[in-house]
Formats: sequence, C-alpha cells, structure tokens
Amino acid sequence: MSNSARCESRRRPWEMPPDFLVDAHKEALNVIQAHQYAPVNGLPEFTEALSATYSPLYGKRLEPSQEISVHSGGTEAILSMVTAFVEPGDEVLVFEPAFDLYELHVNFVGGKVKYIPLHPPSNASTEAHSANDWTFDVGELERAISPRTKMLILNTPHNPLGKIFSTSELQTIGSFCIQHKILILSDEVYERLYFTPNSPFPRIATLSPAFFRNTITIGSVGKSFEATGWRVGYAIGHADLIRYMQAAHVVLAFTTAGPAQLAAARGLKMAEGNGFWEERRWGMKAKLESLCEVFRELELPYVQPAGAHYVMLNAGKLRIPADYVFPEKVNAYISPLIYYGHDFQKIFFSMDAIAELATFDLASWTLAAIAIWYMFFYFKALLRYRQASKYHGCQQPPSITQRDPIFGFDLMLRLHRALKRNHRNKSIVQLFSSHGLTFCAPSSTSTKFYTIEPKNLQTIFSTDACSWGVEPMRRFAFEPFVGKGIMCVDGEDWEHSRMLIKPTFARAQITDQHLEDFERHVDRLIDLIPKDGSTVDLQPLFSRLALDASTEFLFGEPLGALKKSGFSNESSEFLQAYNYGQYVLGKRLHLPKWNFLTVDKKFQRSCRVAHAFVDECIARAQCALRGSQGHDKARERYVLARDLVSETIDMEDARNQLLNIFLPAHEAVGVALTNTFFNLARNPRVFSKLRREVLKAGAQGKPWTFERLKGIKYLQYTINESFRLNPSIGTNTRMALKDTILPTGGGLRGTSPMYVRQGDVTTTSFYALHRRKDIFGEDADIFKPERWEGLRPPPWSFLPFGGGPRVCPGQNLALTEISYALVRIVEAFERIENRDPVMEFVEVYKITTDSGNGAKVALFAERR
Repeated sequence: MSNSARCESRRRPWEMPPDFLVDAHKEALNVIQAHQYAPVNGLPEFTEALSATYSPLYGKRLEPSQEISVHSGGTEAILSMVTAFVEPGDEVLVFEPAFDLYELHVNFVGGKVKYIPLHPPSNASTEAHSANDWTFDVGELERAISPRTKMLILNTPHNPLGKIFSTSELQTIGSFCIQHKILILSDEVYERLYFTPNSPFPRIATLSPAFFRNTITIGSVGKSFEATGWRVGYAIGHADLIRYMQAAHVVLAFTTAGPAQLAAARGLKMAEGNGFWEERRWGMKAKLESLCEVFRELELPYVQPAGAHYVMLNAGKLRIPADYVFPEKVNAYISPLIYYGHDFQKIFFSMDAIAELATFDLASWTLAAIAIWYMFFYFKALLRYRQASKYHGCQQPPSITQRDPIFGFDLMLRLHRALKRNHRNKSIVQLFSSHGLTFCAPSSTSTKFYTIEPKNLQTIFSTDACSWGVEPMRRFAFEPFVGKGIMCVDGEDWEHSRMLIKPTFARAQITDQHLEDFERHVDRLIDLIPKDGSTVDLQPLFSRLALDASTEFLFGEPLGALKKSGFSNESSEFLQAYNYGQYVLGKRLHLPKWNFLTVDKKFQRSCRVAHAFVDECIARAQCALRGSQGHDKARERYVLARDLVSETIDMEDARNQLLNIFLPAHEAVGVALTNTFFNLARNPRVFSKLRREVLKAGAQGKPWTFERLKGIKYLQYTINESFRLNPSIGTNTRMALKDTILPTGGGLRGTSPMYVRQGDVTTTSFYALHRRKDIFGEDADIFKPERWEGLRPPPWSFLPFGGGPRVCPGQNLALTEISYALVRIVEAFERIENRDPVMEFVEVYKITTDSGNGAKVALFAERR
C-alpha cells in the first residue's frame, strides 16, 4: 500500500490529563517517602493497584512483587525485556509496519530484526477498510523462524495500523512461539483504546497458562491517561521472566519516579469506578471518525482503526503544492526520520489549534545566536566552494532529491533500511540507475559523492591517492581494538605499515612456499564434506578453512578450526574476544565518536585477550627466529609474525599490524569460496565444464602450483565471474583529505570535472560497477564465466581487490588459495546440486558482503 500516510488524532499538546489524576499527583508530592528512591520493582501501592486491575483479566491473582515490574515508561520496559534476553546475533520477529523503536532497541543490543509483513486486503488501494482486515501469512511466519530466533514482538492495538489481533491469530502466534521456544513481548500500551464494544480486548498471555509463562505484556500509564511525560510503564509476566527484566531495569533506569507511581495507583482505582476508560475510548473514537469523514469526502482510501489513535491513509491521489500554507488549525509534521515499514511515511495531523509561542527566553536567544553563527560559516564555506569550482571549470553532478537537505538523514535512513532488509547493494544499484554513473547527496556540512566512473576511480585510488584517505572515518573506531595499522591510517603511518607487511605477501614467496601448508587444510576440509549427496552448507566449512589458513600464515600456528577435536581453550577465547571486538568496532564506525557509547567491560576484556594472544604469538616468533639462525631460509615457511619481528623491535607495532591484517584475512577467502559455490550450485553446467578442464590439466600428475592453477583459463573465468557478480567487498568509501578535483561526472551530461572539498566523501559500489551493461554486456546480471573468453574490461572497471597503492596486499595469496581449494573440490566431486529453495543471492553486509543463506548444496563423490 504505497504512498501511505499515518495520521494521528491527539489532544492539544498542552491539555491536562484527567483532573483526578493530576490531583492525585499533587497529593503524592506531600508524601515524604515518595521523594526517595522507589523499590526497583515499583512501589507496593502501585504494584498492588496493578494486580487488582489486571488479576480479573488474567483469571488468576498476579503476585505484585514477582509478576509485575514497574519501569520508566513503556519504552524502557521494552528495552529492559530486549536487553535481558536478546544477545548479539539473535533474531527478533516483528510484524510490519511497526513502531520504529523496536528495531532501534534490538540493534542496540546487537540483535537483528526480521520483519513479517501484514498484508492488506485486495481492495486496500481503492476502498476504505478495517485495520483488522490486514493479516499475516502463517507460512511467512514459519519461514522467518531460524535457530537464532529469540523473541517475537507483538503490538496490539497496533501502531500504526490500529489493528487488534484476533484470538485465533494470537493462538497461532502463541503456538508457534511455544513450539520453537521463542519468547513473546506483547506491547499493549493502547489497550484502553479499542473500539469493539461487543467483545473484550484479547490478550495473548491470558489464553493459556503456557502462553502466560512465555509472554511479557507491556502497559503504560502515560498512554492510558494521556500523561506520557510522567514516564511510568509496567510489565506483567511470569516471575522467571520478570526477574531478568528487573535486572536490566536496574542498569537502564534503576527506579521510577515515586510521586508518579503513587498518583498512578490512585488513578487506576478511580478510573475503574468513574467511567473514565469508556469516556476516553469513545471520545477518541469520535475524533477519529471526524478525521475519517474528511477522507471519505475527499474519496481517499483509508484504514479504519479498530484501536489506538492512528489512521493509515492512501495518499496516492494527494498532491500538496510546495508553497502551500496550511491553515492555522492544521499542524502537519512531516518527518523523514521515522518510518513504519518500507513504504509508510509518518505524518501527524493535530486536530486542534496551535498555541501561541512561549516567551522568547534566554535559552531561545542562545540557540538563535548559535544558529546564526553556524549559518554565517556555512554560507561563507559555500561561497568559497562555488568560487573555487567556477575557477577550475567544475560543475556539480546530478543530486538526489532529499527531504532533509541540511543533514541528509533521509538518504542515510534509506540505505540503513536497505541494509536491514539485506538489499544494500541492490539499493545502490537502483540509485545509479536513476541518477547516472555519478551523483551526489549534498548536506550543510559536506557532500557525499557516489561514482562508478573508471576515470574517477583511477584518480581516487591511484593518480591522486594522496588526497584521499580513511583515517578520519576509521581510526577512532579501530584503534582501541586493532591499534594503529594499515586498515585505519593514512600518510606516513600507512606507508610504514605497508613497508612492514608487503615483503611477506610477495608473489614469489607465495608461489614457492604456501601451497604445501594450505594443502593440509584443504585435505581436512574435503574430509568434512559428505560424499553421499547429503545436504551441506559449505559456508561454515569455508570460514573454518580461511580461519586456519590465515592464522597459520599470520601467527605461525592454525587455530585448529578444521580439526575434529575443535579449538583449544586459548584459541577459542581469542576467537570469541575477536568476534565481540569486531562487533563493537562496527558500532563505533556508525555511532558518534564518544567512548561511553561503546566501551564496556566486555569490550575492554576482549581487547586485552586479543592483544595477549597476539603478544604470545609474537613471543613464539621471536624464539623461532633465534632458533632458525644458520638454517636454510630458502626452505623456511613464511610467517608474517616472524617477518615483523625481524623488521621491528617495537612489539606493540608488530601486534597492531597483525591484528589489522587479521581483520579482513580471517574471512575473505571463505566469503569468496562461499559465493563461488553459491553460483556453481545454481549453474551445474559450469561445474561440469570446470571439472573437465581441471581433470584435463591435472592429468600430468604434477603437484599444483600457482602457475599451473593460473593456466586453467576456465578456472580463472569462473573466479572472475564470481568476483564480478558477488564481490566480497561491495563498496569502498574514501574521504577527501584536502580540496581536490575529480575528472568527470559533473554537469547535465556528466562529463565535466567536479570540485571536492576537504571532508567530502566518495563511495564506490563495486557491485554496481561490475554490473555495468555497457562494459559486461546486456546479460551482466547473470552468472556466465564464458563472457571472459574475449572480454578485456577497460582499466579501473573490474576491481575485486581495489587498486592503486592501497590495493589488497594479499590478493595473490587469496587467489592462490581460492583457486587451489576450488580445484581440489572439483577433483573430488563429480556433481553438484543446489539445496537452497531461495535462488537469489541474499546479501548480509558486514566488512564483507556474505551470502545470507550460505551455500547449501549436495556434492557427489566420483564413483570408483
């Protein structure tokens, strides 16, 4: 239901809650004890009042001290629940459209939201219909469940639809969650606003004892009494769940305001007897009906709410001129910052007149002065930019239309939502399709350029590389964990890092020394693959292969990921610490540069564990170096740690370089092999042809070498095609370290140079670049290795490892390992079948772009 708006009917923002509640709060202020810290689970007066109110609805006495928890608003109650039970990597199911803070809460603790769509009825785009006509598909719910699914968030009455989930729907949801051991968080803060007078409001926790034990229900004094500024909410559930929520509540808020709790306790008792609930319910119903009457007169389809105070409107026919001045009694808030699903834009319409502005006080004057100061420097910088651009004959490229031209939040949120839906690369391709090969997204502080023009890439990565860097974007995030190294520094520091590690990655060393060690890991990998055609996900096996190979090459010893005995305690502790550190690193890249947002005790411990592990590897490398004096170095296995020790006496510097290299190295080869077999499984013809070529080349009986692998043309075509279609690194971002010029992309025709200011950012999408049909053909979106037989892409149009001075130093090492592993598997198995029902590539964006569905295949060993 596109072009939809969410309209909210509310009281005047300055209107008071009911008088009896306000009077109760005034009286509570005279209670001395109320001004001190309240008990963590809530004042006894309030929890007893909640028990008296809800026990009849639940058909059992709710124990106030064990089955009720008081929180600083319903939002904090939800966050306490999520914090208590969701761990990094866990998945939370949410019906969509959805309240925006659910995803923020889940993301905050490192979880991931998986949306289950609520489907409108067939007449939704042309006729008004009930919110209860929106339904979910049971099959979609079942398919969304995975071994990582920890929780389902239910919202009824629903924000923003106004849907009330029926008893049968709740039975279905509850049964699925019990079956799969999934907790239920039922957000029922709008419980007092339901417009179905002939039937009670259905609550999932009351439908069976099993559901009660598995559900936390959230309520809100603020929503019930129109007193959201009081920040009093509560949770009801089994004691085994409530106690963990209270533990999280202690950390998040500690306690909730005492006077507000006392007032709420009295308010609940009075509302039950004075008819307030009914008065408020039908008063809100009348307001919503007035709003819907306007939509009916305008013949605009809308969703008739069954509860809450929202109306979803199909605004496809609505056209508001840009210069239209709204009447005084209509206040439209158009927010690009908050979305209730993929196609729902949040719009508020206040039903009453706007109050006069408050007195312009000292704080207002201060804010105005700051704004004037900011605008002065903004326009001064803008004038300087335009003068410099004109002087150099530069023009701006096409610009994305943004509702928020000041900070550019809407584009950022668009890409963020695409990332959450695992469509980030595809969304960027759509932007290039709409705006051309180069476009920009200006804001008041800087401009973000997006380009897939080879001339611009050559400039950024090579001929003018000194004007571009990554340190301003990465160093704060990276340094506490991996130190100052090649991944996060520019200038002399980067040159120092490159000088230390480049010799070890030299092509001659890899071709002569590396394959013998790598062969042992591949042998173990093949032993773990079923030979009888059983379904296997190759992704975790390839990850373990890459982990063992990279740790042996970097540290001198593999972690033992492919051994049947598993990791040692030391290796397991290091890997857990590194994975958590990498998770926090990702958060630090996207959050403001304030340590208190990301530095916790677990992160600090992860840093210490990772540093100590690498320090021990360096110490062993020193011993090995001393013991190898006088030995034949031509026959020595190359280990980066040992080479670093021989080049520097600064052990901290050596540790930083190793941790920086391990960041991409421990998963890059695994990702590339997974993506390759993902494509081979869907193209068994290619697998068969590749096998014939490999067997033909291997008939000579000689050991595989870098040169022999490189000589199998169809092998190289297959690897190139996989890198082209599913590059391991989907995008690359650089920041201008000084004012500079890009050679093309500006002006209406996209051929003029562009002036780039210091602090501006360019993003290159290798995913979009490698799918340019003018370079790779009209069938660029399909997997076809044969295209490389006569294809010679123009320079800087195929960049699987980047380019220029910062090209990946381990590209030859990676290509050797990928080629060798691919050849050995193709030799061992004569046939491949796809066992994944989802045919398209589902991207999961981390540092690399992984296959969200892995590589689920069946491999059949050669019959002998």
